[in-house]
Amino acid sequence: MKTLLVLCVLISSERYAVGGFCKSHRNSLPHCDMDREKTDKVLCTGTFNYSFTSVTKLKTLVICNVLQVEYDPRLISKFQHLYRFTLIYSNITHFTHPFPEHQHLQILNLTRLELTHINVEIFRDLRHLKILDLSYNKLKTFGKHHSEFLPKLEQLYLRGNSFDCNHDFKWILGKRNGKISLSKKVVDLVQVTCSVNEQSPGKPALVVMNWMKSLDSECPHRGSLVCKCNLDNVVSPPGEQSLVPVITVNCSYMGFTALPPKLPHNTTVLILNNNQITDVSPLLNNTWYQRVSDIYLDNNRISAVDQLERADWLSSFRVFSLRGNNLTTIPTYAFDHAFERNTKIAKVYFGNNSWVCDCSFTPGFQELLRKYSPLIYDIKDIRCAVAEYDSNSKEVIKGLALVSICRDPAEFPLSSWDILNIILITLIFTIYFKLIYDYWIYKTTTKLPWVATKIP
Repeated sequence: MKTLLVLCVLISSERYAVGGFCKSHRNSLPHCDMDREKTDKVLCTGTFNYSFTSVTKLKTLVICNVLQVEYDPRLISKFQHLYRFTLIYSNITHFTHPFPEHQHLQILNLTRLELTHINVEIFRDLRHLKILDLSYNKLKTFGKHHSEFLPKLEQLYLRGNSFDCNHDFKWILGKRNGKISLSKKVVDLVQVTCSVNEQSPGKPALVVMNWMKSLDSECPHRGSLVCKCNLDNVVSPPGEQSLVPVITVNCSYMGFTALPPKLPHNTTVLILNNNQITDVSPLLNNTWYQRVSDIYLDNNRISAVDQLERADWLSSFRVFSLRGNNLTTIPTYAFDHAFERNTKIAKVYFGNNSWVCDCSFTPGFQELLRKYSPLIYDIKDIRCAVAEYDSNSKEVIKGLALVSICRDPAEFPLSSWDILNIILITLIFTIYFKLIYDYWIYKTTTKLPWVATKIP
């Protein structure tokens, strides 16, 4: 323990000295200087001057401001007494060879480089290494397989990297078969961050990986089939410093006949397409669904959603999709009232259902579609049900004329009173024109009409 504390003090003091040298010589020509106080310490900028290979007792070597992206670490084999090697503030993205076997090297500082990937066997011959500093690089992955050749490793620094938050990074949670896990050796474990996606970098790795661990145990299943649960993002609500996970649960094509009774905590998106679900009442009375923003229930067997009239969820959802179900009507007033109160609503899908087109339902439904048409993304797929001898069959509901909706296409277009009026008008015009004709005949021939000659 005493040795470890001494090493920590050395690392801290060394960082300040190295940082000052490297920054002050950032634009200098490549050269090396021997430390004035320590003749066993050499600091180089740009490259290593091989004239210093004569310093056989060299214990500390610092190289910084290297412009090349490749680096060959076999240089250290020339210094058999080397205790500490620091490669810092450089453009190095990868090493051309593994580090050579070394009996005395105990501290390896590879910080503030451009490393994006480290080969698994890069440290295989550094069996006496006690401290490894990989902080402030661009590493995407690092795991126990990178350190399995380092039996004496006591300290590991990883902060400032761009690790991916995935299952390969779960080792940081520790607890590996009773042995001292690699996570226990990470000195800056609390400061280690990982990225869920490119838009959300630098989230606390311990927090995120604990969420992922819980997600695996809470993911819904049906028999041996397990849904796909994914941590999509980690966000901070407006005005808050706390982090909230954005979780998608996809249970499509799994034969569900009902909505899962329980969901992972903080589920944001639920996809249950292509199942056999008939009932949506859990949206009304199951508390696990109250914070779900997006629900997709496409291609199920839902025939009614009347129970949603009393659901608070309808006034707070973001996306709701009911495409390809057995819906014929919905409570339009309830949906209209809920949509008006919903400040989060973004997308609604009602297409590919067998909608009733009659005078009692369609006018109100049509008004709903027109009022919220910017939010209803499949409005051209919302059509009247297929019906024989119905002129509105498969017609887009939004564009239907009321006169075609509120009239039975099979009914004769004229009533009996209309027919009687037409007959009377026809008789009146016939008599009128007959009188004019008879008058004209009498004037031209002085002959009376035939009917007049028969009158006594």
